[in-house]
Amino acid sequence: MVLSGAASLTFGQTSATVNGTLTVDGKATKLSNALALQTKDWTLGANHKMVEVDVIKLVLSDSPVDDVEDDFELGARGKAGTLNAVRLVLGKKGEVMSGNIYHKAFEGGTSGLFTSHIIFESKAMNNKTVAGKVRMDKPMEMGGPKHDFNVTFSSPVQVEPKPTTEGTGASETAPAKAVQKFLDAVQGNDAAGLKAVLRKEFVEMLESPDDKESVMAMLNQFFPAEEVKQLKIVRVFNFGNRAWVEGATKRPSQSGGSPTDVTYRIRTVRVGSDWKVQPM
Repeated sequence: MVLSGAASLTFGQTSATVNGTLTVDGKATKLSNALALQTKDWTLGANHKMVEVDVIKLVLSDSPVDDVEDDFELGARGKAGTLNAVRLVLGKKGEVMSGNIYHKAFEGGTSGLFTSHIIFESKAMNNKTVAGKVRMDKPMEMGGPKHDFNVTFSSPVQVEPKPTTEGTGASETAPAKAVQKFLDAVQGNDAAGLKAVLRKEFVEMLESPDDKESVMAMLNQFFPAEEVKQLKIVRVFNFGNRAWVEGATKRPSQSGGSPTDVTYRIRTVRVGSDWKVQPM
């Protein structure tokens, strides 16, 4: 077992300056928090092939967030009315590659944004700081009520932390054990087993006659048997009440060639003394 850092990580807490508003359906909300992460994302490159590129993922919000990539959690908070936010993916030249808005006025708490109507006036953009002004050129309607935002900000840029546990000891951690039970239940089409380890929003879907079949199909698609049966949990990033669990496996070639190395990252949350899995 190799340990990196303390028993849990501090991640997602920054000293950013933010001044601006998000307006949805005529009601303005002051945004006062920012979180930025330097990471990778996929985009359409030459010859219509998907390529991985360096990006900064940025969330501007009215309350703190701790994971810019956790779209499900951001949407759940938006739906519950505990978060009003804009998330942007910025390319290395400052281009807006994608965007989302989080607010209870939208179905599911979130909606995509028309990136062609988002203007980012960059003041700084490097591996330490992202700063500038971001706004919409006019109020828009997409998947819900009319919305607009205009925000000036400066935020430190974070990089992903090192794991708290890696190697043979990773699979023995409580978050990893929850993930292994989840994977076993997916492969066994065990709805009862899934309910025992999933966070409540997914349990509610499994208990719905209208959603159960589609949820099971989605899980089998996202976690195919030929990959999961070879998966070994290799790293855990523990943030105290949240954890990422990473597993390494092989993806069979569709053309008969050599398999590809694949890493799964599965998010978990602590609920009381238990760890619950968030498969999306």
